[in-house]
Amino acid sequence: MDARHRNHTSSLYKTEDDTAQYPMDNAIRFHIGPDNISYWIHARDLPGKPASHGCVGLADEGMQNRVYGIPEEPLVLDSEKLYEWAVGENEYEDDTGEAEELEDGPVVEVIGANPEYR
Repeated sequence: MDARHRNHTSSLYKTEDDTAQYPMDNAIRFHIGPDNISYWIHARDLPGKPASHGCVGLADEGMQNRVYGIPEEPLVLDSEKLYEWAVGENEYEDDTGEAEELEDGPVVEVIGANPEYR
């Protein structure tokens, strides 16, 4: 993991109503491809559903509530918890929420085959 960005948004995708770039809260970059496309672990509204071209989406009802107004009381905050544990202020300096490259970031290994969607 070489960068963090608490308030990241997609450079490729927009929200359902096309009014804003898709939110990718609690983003941790784990790869930059040869085409200069970055891949992130980040909050998503529909975990487990195909909607990405390589990122890893984690459930985060806090992001869903902020963007869509539901659920009323967010309980599932997986992306927030991973972000704090892996790249939060306990491990690194103050987090302003802006994009920040990390020196000696934690190592992540993504293994397995790409899923087949039918």
